[in-house]
Amino acid sequence: MYVHRNNDKHYQHYILNYSVVIILRRRRKKKKKRRNDKKRKKKKKKKKKKKKKKKKMKKKKKKKKKKKKKKAR
Repeated sequence: MYVHRNNDKHYQHYILNYSVVIILRRRRKKKKKRRNDKKRKKKKKKKKKKKKKKKKMKKKKKKKKKKKKKKAR
């Protein structure tokens, strides 16, 4: 733990506490990194293949042709 140049009594405890926080944070980061590295070496995730959905073909409706009526002349 470092002591600040500013030797104000009221300020001191804050600085000491903060330095501890920083140290802990650093330690935590290192641990996290290490843990991640182990995991990375150990296991590779297999990618699941997505099944393609077959599109159902809609039946086209046939249009009925209208018969033209012959006009009587």
